[in-house]
This record gives sequence, C-alpha cells and structure tokens, in this order.
Amino acid sequence: MNPNRSLEDFLRNVINKFHRALTLRETLQVIVEEARIFLEVDRVKVYKFAADGSGEVLAEAVDRTSLPSLLGLHFPADDIPPHAREELGKQKKMIAVDVAHRRKKSHDLSGRVSSMGQGNGHYMAVDSCHIQYLLAMGVLSSLTVPVMQDQQLWGIMAVHHSKPRRFTEQEWETMALLSKEVSLAITQSQLSQQVHQQQVQEALVQRLERTVAQYGDRPETWQYALEIVGQAMEADGGVLYIAPDLTGSAAQHYQWNLNFDWGDWLEMALWQELMRGKPNPTSTLASVQSSWEKPKPFTGVKPLPPANCVPQVYTLSELEQRGDWVALEEPLKAQNFKSFLMVPLAADQQWVGGLILLRKEQSLVKHWAGKRIVDRRNMLPRLSFEAWEETQKLVPTWSSAERKLAQVASTQLYMAITQQFVTRLITQQTAYDPLTQLPNWIIFNRQLTLALLDALYEGKMVGVLVIAMDRFKRINESFGHKTGDGLLQEVADRLNQKLLPLAAYNPLLSRWHGDGFTILLTKISDNQEMIPLCERLLGTFQEPFFLQGQPIYLTASMGISTAPYDGETAESLLKFAEIALTRAKCQGKNTYQFYRPQDSAPMLDRLTLESDLRQALTNEEFVLYFQPQVALDTGKLVGVEALVRWQHPRLGQVAPDVFIPLAEELGLINHLGQWVLETACTTHQHFYRETGRRLRMAVNISARQFQDEKWLNSVLACLKRTAMPPEDLELEITESLMMEDIKGTVTLLHCLQEEGVQVAIDDFGTGYSSLSILKQLPIHRLKIDKSFVDDLLNEGADTAIIQYVIDLANGLNLEIVAEGIESEAQLQRLRKMGCHLGQGYFLTRPLPAEAMMTYLFYPQILDFGPTPPPPHPSPAETESDQCQGNMDVEDAPLPNSLNRENPWTEKLHDYVLLKERLQQRNVKEKLVLKIANKIRASLNINDILHSTVTEVRQFLNTDRVVLFKFNSQWSGRVQTESHNDFCQSIINQEIDDPCFKGHYLRLYREGRVRAISDIEMADLAECHRELLRHYQVKANLVVPVVFNENLWGLLIAHECKSPRYWQEDDLQLLMELATQVAIAIHQGELYEQLEASNIRLQQISSLDALTQVGNRYLFDSTLEREWQRLQRGSEPLALLLCDVDFFKGFNDNYGHPAGDRCLKEIANAMAKVAKRPTDLVARYGGEEFAVILSQTDLEGAIHVTKALQAGVANLAVPHSESDTGYVTLSIGIAVCVPDRHINPNALVKAADLALYEAKAKGRNQWRAYEGVQLPDVDGEA
Repeated sequence: MNPNRSLEDFLRNVINKFHRALTLRETLQVIVEEARIFLEVDRVKVYKFAADGSGEVLAEAVDRTSLPSLLGLHFPADDIPPHAREELGKQKKMIAVDVAHRRKKSHDLSGRVSSMGQGNGHYMAVDSCHIQYLLAMGVLSSLTVPVMQDQQLWGIMAVHHSKPRRFTEQEWETMALLSKEVSLAITQSQLSQQVHQQQVQEALVQRLERTVAQYGDRPETWQYALEIVGQAMEADGGVLYIAPDLTGSAAQHYQWNLNFDWGDWLEMALWQELMRGKPNPTSTLASVQSSWEKPKPFTGVKPLPPANCVPQVYTLSELEQRGDWVALEEPLKAQNFKSFLMVPLAADQQWVGGLILLRKEQSLVKHWAGKRIVDRRNMLPRLSFEAWEETQKLVPTWSSAERKLAQVASTQLYMAITQQFVTRLITQQTAYDPLTQLPNWIIFNRQLTLALLDALYEGKMVGVLVIAMDRFKRINESFGHKTGDGLLQEVADRLNQKLLPLAAYNPLLSRWHGDGFTILLTKISDNQEMIPLCERLLGTFQEPFFLQGQPIYLTASMGISTAPYDGETAESLLKFAEIALTRAKCQGKNTYQFYRPQDSAPMLDRLTLESDLRQALTNEEFVLYFQPQVALDTGKLVGVEALVRWQHPRLGQVAPDVFIPLAEELGLINHLGQWVLETACTTHQHFYRETGRRLRMAVNISARQFQDEKWLNSVLACLKRTAMPPEDLELEITESLMMEDIKGTVTLLHCLQEEGVQVAIDDFGTGYSSLSILKQLPIHRLKIDKSFVDDLLNEGADTAIIQYVIDLANGLNLEIVAEGIESEAQLQRLRKMGCHLGQGYFLTRPLPAEAMMTYLFYPQILDFGPTPPPPHPSPAETESDQCQGNMDVEDAPLPNSLNRENPWTEKLHDYVLLKERLQQRNVKEKLVLKIANKIRASLNINDILHSTVTEVRQFLNTDRVVLFKFNSQWSGRVQTESHNDFCQSIINQEIDDPCFKGHYLRLYREGRVRAISDIEMADLAECHRELLRHYQVKANLVVPVVFNENLWGLLIAHECKSPRYWQEDDLQLLMELATQVAIAIHQGELYEQLEASNIRLQQISSLDALTQVGNRYLFDSTLEREWQRLQRGSEPLALLLCDVDFFKGFNDNYGHPAGDRCLKEIANAMAKVAKRPTDLVARYGGEEFAVILSQTDLEGAIHVTKALQAGVANLAVPHSESDTGYVTLSIGIAVCVPDRHINPNALVKAADLALYEAKAKGRNQWRAYEGVQLPDVDGEA
C-alpha cells in the first residue's frame, strides 16, 4: 500500500471514529488504537496528570505479547521529574528516546523540522535512571508527546516499542497532530460536562418547583425538598432550617439520613452564624468567590451574590478547633460525617434559613504501577511495574460545580420559603393596605425580590411601574381627605380591572404611599413590549371619576424601571422608577417615562444646558411644529402657529419654558427668534408651492427681539428673502410686552401694518392694558390665554373675563382666538360665547412639517354641528357647574374617551412619526450594512478584527474601542484595539477580573448590553472601578459578541477623557453590528482553521518529509490533473526524471546524515529552477526526482534540464566517486501532447527510458525520448 495514502486513510479513520465516540475515554481509546496500527508499535497510551503531579493511564492500545498493559494504573509524581515536565510543558517538546544508544532527540510540538545541528533533531544523552526505568518496562524505543490544554500540561501521549526503532519525520508530525486531536477531545468533554451540569441544575429547579407547587407550605414539602437537594448534590445527609418570620411562624428544621436529632443545636450561635454565611475570619477555607466584593447594582448586569450568601465548606476537624464548638462530635463521628457544606438561604440581604449538607469519609482505591524501592541512601528506580492496590481514607471535598449547584438550590428554596411567607401574610391580612385592600410594601418588596431571582433563570426582564396621580393634592384640599380616600379606592379598583387581562405577566398591584401605586410585571422581553401595557394602564383615567355625583377628570404619570438593565435589587428598581416618574411629571404629566442612566445625574444642570444651548442652533437641534388654528363656526383651517421645540440629543425634548428663559438670559433669544422666523417663512412658502394653499403663519416674538432696533428690518428682509406675502405673516406679542413702551409699540406696529404684516396680542387678559390703548394699536387679533380656558366651565371669574374679551374684540372689530381647547365642553361653550377661532389638543395637536403638509393636501373640516343659541342655565345646571369649579382639569390633554380629537389628524400624526422612525431606522440599517460590509470584506481574522474596532470607533467618535476575547476559563485578552493619542494602548493585555466574569457571563450570553455613563457615579464594585480607572476609563459601553449562543468575546468602547451618556441609537446600532461582527469572526476563524489544517495535511500527505518538495502521491495526482487539463487545449506536457549519480557510493563514503543533507540541497536547487505556479518538483523515490513542466515543448524542457544540472553543479557538493569530483544529475526527458487514448504512465516510462540512456552515456548527461510514440504501458497499474 502507498504509505502516503495509508496516512490519509489513517487520518480519515481517526476523524470519523473521533466524532462517533461518546465519552473522553472512548475518544482517547480510538486515537491510541489507530495510532498504534499506523505506527506499528507495541503500545500507545494517554496519561493524565492529577493535581498532585501523579498520573493515570486513561487509554491504551497494546500488544500484550510484547508489553504488559498499564491501563488504569497510577504513577507517582516523581516518575516524571521537574526538568522533564519543564521540557514537555513549558518548552512544548516531543521527546524520543533510543534506549539501546542511550540517547534522545526532541522536536517542537508544532511538528516542524529544523536543521540537525541545533534544536529539533539534535541527539542528546539520556539520564541513566530514565534508561533503567524504560528497560524495567520492557521498552527500547519511546516517543513522548505533551498534551496541552489552555496552555497547561494536561498529560502526555506515549509511544512504546520493545525493539529499537527510529521515528520518521512524518511520524513526528503525525503525533503532533494527534496531540492536538486529544486537546480538542478534552475541550469537547469539558463542554459536555458543562452541558450536563446545566441539565442537572435545570432538573433540580423543576423538581423543586413542582414539589412546592403540588404540596404547598406543609412539612412534607420541605422534607421532600431536602431529599431532592441532598440526592442531587450526592450528599450523605442533610439539614434544612427555616427561620421564624414576621407572621409569628416558629423555626422549623428537617433532617435527611441522620440518626440523631440536630434541632436543639441549630439555635446555637455557632450554627446560626454558619448558616447565615458568616465564616470565622480565621478560617483557612476558601469559599466560592468569597474574595469578591459585592457590587452594587448597575445597568444591565446581574450582581454577584454577597459573600455571606455563598456556600462555605468546613471539615469536622476545623470545626472542632473553634472555641465555640458544641458537643455534637460523637453523633457526627458515629455516622462518619467529615465534611460540611453550609448554604445560606438568602437574597438581597433577606435571610430565611440555612441548608447543611454532609458527606462521610470516603475510601479511594488506587492501583499503582509497581512499588518503588525507597532507600534514603540510594534512590533506585523500581524493578517491576506489577500493579498493587492502595486504599486511601479521604475527607470528601465539594467541587466548584457542586457549590454552584448548591447556590442554585439555595435560590430555589429561598424563593419557595419567601413565597409561602408572603402567602401567610396575605392570609393574615397583615400585608394589605387598609384603605385600598391592596398588598402593601412588604409584599411588594418580597415579591419583587422573588421575581428578580426567577428572572435570572428565565432570562426575562422584570418591570417596576410607579404611578402617581397628577395634582391629587388639589382633590384633598377641595373635597377633603375622606373624599380623596374614596377616589383612591376607585383608582385601585380600576387599575385592578385593567391588570386582569395581563395575567401572562403575573402583575402585582400594591399601594405605595400617598396617591402612589406600584405595579410589578414579570416575563417581559423588552421595553417595547411594555409600551402598550403602560398605555393601557394610563387608559384607566380616560373615563371621569364621580365624587358626590359629579364627574371629575384625573390624569396620572408613570415611571418605569426594568431589571436587569436598570438595577438588580428591589431598592434600586423602585428608586429608578421614581426618578423616571419625576421626569414624566416634568414633561407635562399624563404620560409615562422609562428610566435612563442619565436621569440619575442632574438632568437640567444649568451649566450643561447653557453649553448645550449655545451649540443647539449650530447642530440643528431645533425643530418647528405647527398647531392649526380653526374657525369654530365652520371647522375650517385658517392658520397655524409655529412652535419651537428643542430635540436635545441626550435629554430628549426639553420643555420651552426651560430653554426659552435661558436663551433670553444668555442673549441667544434673538438668534433663536430669527431662526424661528426664517424657518416659519420658508416652510410657509414650501407649503404654498406644494399644496397651492395660503394660510396665516403665526410666529411668537420675544421681548428682546421686539426691543431690538434692527428687528423690524430683519423681519422685512426675511419676507423679501423668502418671498412670503406679508399679509400671511402674523406676529404674536404679549400684552405685558406691549405695555412696557406704549409709544414705541404703537410706532412699531404701524410700521408693520404699512408693510401688510398682521399682529396678534398673545395671552390677552393677563396684563393691564386699557380700552383706550387697544383702540390706538393696529392689531388684528386677541388671543385668550389657556389659563382662562382651563377654568371656563366653572362659570367663575375666568368665564366672565372670556366673555368680556370676546365682547371687546367684537366691539373693536378684532378676531378672537382661544388657546388650549382640550375638551368638547370647552369647545361648545366658546362657540356659544361667540369666539371666532380656536386651537388646542382637542382640535389638533401640533404637527411636524411633513404631517402639516399632508394635512394641507387633504383638508379636513371639523364638524361641530350647528351653532346653538346662547343657553339659559337652569339652577341645577348652575349648581352642577359650580361643583365642577373645584375639578382639576389642568392636567391636559383629556383622556382619550372624551378627547374627540379628529381621528384623521390623529392617524396622520402617528403616520408621520412612524415614517420618521422608519427613515431613521433606514439610515441606521444602511450604516450598519456599510460597516458590516467593510468588516466582512476579508476572511482574514486579523483584518476582520482591525476593521471592526476602527469602524466602530469612528462611528462612536470615542477614545478607544477594543475587542476582548474570552478563553475557556472566562478570562481573556485584548485581541485588537483602535485608540487616539490620549489613551494608552492595552492590546494583548490579559484581563482576569472576577467582576468581569462569573455571574455577568449569563447576561453577556443573552446578548445584554452594558452601558456605564460615569464609572464614578455608577453602582460598581470597587474592584471593578479600580480596573476601569487603571485603563483610564471614564465611561464605557460593552456589547457581547455572540454567535449561535456561544460567547466569543466583548466589543468595548471606552471614553477616557470625560463621562459620556451613551445614546439609545449607539446601543441599538452596536447590538446589531455585534451580530454581524460575530458572524464575520466565526467565518474568519473557520477559514483560519481550514487554512491551517489544509497546510498541515498538505505537508503531511503531499510533501516529502526530508526534502520538503512534493512526494510521490503529489506527483501522481499532479500528473493526472495536468494531463486532463492540457489535453483539452492540445498543449504539450514535459516530464523530467532526474537521478543523483553514484549516490550509493556517496552514502557509503560520507554517511546517511550527509546523504540526507545532500538530497535536501539538491531539492532546494531544483525548486529554484522549476518555479512557475504549474511546475512541480517531487521526490520520486530514493535519490530520484521528477519535474513536471506544463505547456512546455522539447526545447523548453531541454532549457530547464540544463538549468537543473547547472544549479546542482553550483552546489559543489564533494563526491569522490564522481568523474567531476562533485555531485551531478542524470536526466531523462519526455514530451508529448496529452491524449485521452494514452495512459499518463506512458510519459513516465518514456522519461525513464531516456534517463537510462543518459546514465549509460557516462552520467551527468541528459537524453530526450526519441520514439515516434510513447511506449506501451498496457496492463500496468
């Protein structure tokens, strides 16, 4: 059989059987069996090191007629001395020992062959003790190959033969490749163990949940739960202690597999301390993550369990040394209990009990490979490897996986016990708010804590909603607290009804304090899912509430926080929800807001706003909205008012009553006012060009503008610049502004009138103007302030003022505009009173320019019905209206059920907003695609990583972006980075931070993003804060790179100069981009592995191990391929067969090592001549070489032949038996045009005949085959 094809078959067999194996031992057994067959040796074994340095043979293939089996035997640590471990593990050397010649040589684990002088292939002496050791085993030849795992020496693969044997270079490389296969098998086994551990955890959780759900709060429940946990933990006994609680329930304890009663001892200080997780400071036992500080909750990250909630391990002997040890020793010893695992049942600083798991002393039977002769005067190797048995008494340990499982069990038990506690509280009515009969804060806190724990396992979000009535204080002041209490009861009833259809979210409504309520929602997927829920809850207030028979309209505001993004504890979530509630009230009430990290900072910090406001115009952050003004008698659109809005990039929409006074103080109001005027006029003309409709455009004018002597000219210049008809522009000035300088105002307004510009008095009725002054002013309209319209239905002083203003306007022949119409009742009342025009949310809310344009394309007439005659209210109606005078109707807009806003315009507004979102989404997707295409433009993994950090840093405009890759231990290294000159480079730095892994990994694997705006303000563990400070980080953004649920690493952005608020767009884009990056990285790594495998397999199966040119297998396949290719184009193919002259004599005179060196030099010289991509130089066998020359005729072949002979001659390798005194070549040439009727081997035979002729002519000659046809090779293989 061709040895190269044999190697190919061997590798194929190993891979196929490798993937069919189920366990690590089975996989290792496949590898050693195939390796022994391929190498034709007596034994191949895999040997694993233990923690103490000893080892065990896990797999073995052996010829028992030649060597004894060592499978399952243990070897002491000093069988492999430190210097040997250093050579194997640190230097990663493979070592072959020739016992007969008492020498050894080594190769790198990479399998690469270097020169014989130094390094690989260099023979060295072997220690005599090791020679005797191998002789005692019956071994005369050995090859030891290190097996590495995570850069550590895991074990060795050893080849033993009972006869002297030389390992070829090809066998060295093959064993190096098999070592990597073993490492892969170990990795797969570890992954399988992790999967199994996860399955055990899930099964335990399910069994506990079913038990509690089925049996409830009964002794049998806890007894069975204890048995379930004990069996899952493979414990020999256990105790479950449930502490007394606020309901008066006494302490309980349950035992499993104990022959004595532990009850009396559990109340003693020692066991209470141990069960609470407060170990003695002098204890030397290490606990899981006990050195980690408990980080405070922060956005998007699950907190680590506090140190006193982590399972702790103790031995009986350690407990006996304590000064407070109590006399429990005898019963424990009687049952041979030696090890204890103390598991606190606690979460969020709430302790409900403890779990104690016990294990008995264990007997471990080991079979050792022979007894060593121990003589202090003379340490001799053992003379026999006959197995002997040793029984060891061991104090059992608890592995990290078992302690993690105990943590899972403790969490489930804590949740079950707490839930039963809550149930008892509810049953006893001690947890109900006496007014609303809703659960109180005790129940809410407990249930929220349980929900947070449950969410960790389900990977879902938890939502906390805080609802507060808007201006509820006025209800109490107007109607009294008794009436207010009744209103709260009705609110609670309505909220409960709204929550009934939301059973899938396990809602819990509770009374918080005052007029506040809290709602807990679980199993939330994302914030978007909560939006319709929030709107549904706010819909509670659409219908009026009735107090003393009178309807009262209420509104409410809502703040929302979510776990794990906003916090991980009940306290932090409630705090952040209240902060979001405050923002909702600041934005006009009657709305909801989600918590944002920047909300915790002073949102409206004056210095920050001042700085941002100065840049807002330059950054185009201002936009105009347009609120239609409608004729109340016909419902037709007659004009619009331009309203400026500030879309702050970080704070969202800033209210005008915040930024406009600030702009006046800073002297920016003129610039802002001019921008509003220019934009309004430009938009007016755009509306006209697109729709053909002219309408009046009202623009507000500030006092600073009005008093500026250049203002009038700027208005006129704007009209000229935009070509807007002056009569379509209406300038609104306030009544108080008008009264500051009557004479100047009259003059200025006359100038505007002469130009055709119209003027309206805004907020009329709030100042002190007189009838005589109004008669002097060239004005066109009066605007009734919203504050009067708000109280219109009370029939009080405000109603009288409105009627007076309407009558006054009629008398002066002025139009009247009512602002802030927000109900049908207000609208009808104003019509009855004779008001001409109106604007407000009931008619149409302010619209963006695009929505306003669509409105103009399809004008809608609001049908208000015929105008009724002025009414004469009955005494009952008057009394009713007077009662309504105390209503709180200031919290606009009205509930949707009464807000009969034109549904067409409502849909139009929603459509435009949706379109804007889609446009933004489209821009973002294009950006993601652009960056992703750049990243995935190459399959080279280094190019992919570099492109990623470069493009992301450019997009975010941040200081540093890094890609951090995890290793199998979940620490890792910074693979690549992009940074500016301000930041230090951290590339290739290893990071092994406890805060950076552990419990955080669960969230990273779920694709959760972690954003920290300011590390000094964020709730971080101090150890993690110090790590970030070390890397100059002020703010960071962490996005996991996950592919097929496998966490590759993290994409991290660092802001090093100052804190930074990460915008939602930043997060969304990076989350989407991380998915593309993960795919690209996965493809790049697969490509890299494929390339490496192809190169290695090519080296092993296609290259000659000695000369590194093609081997016979590559020659055969290349000849066949080129024969088929060239026959299609009828092009010539040349073959040169080359033989080293008198080479046997060379080996005899100079030795085989010199012969090997000679062949390598000749092959190298030949490869330099035949160097076209289609040329091939191959070692044909022994000292023969073959050269394939595609598309080469006889003349070209002769030219190459002469160059080959000259190249070898130039080597001037001395050869005493050669006629020239140096090594020469004889060459046979054959050339033909391939034909499908001719066997390619005929070309080989022709070249061989020509070579025979050349050698017969005296060597150092060449001859070409001169036959008319190629020789017949029929019947040859």
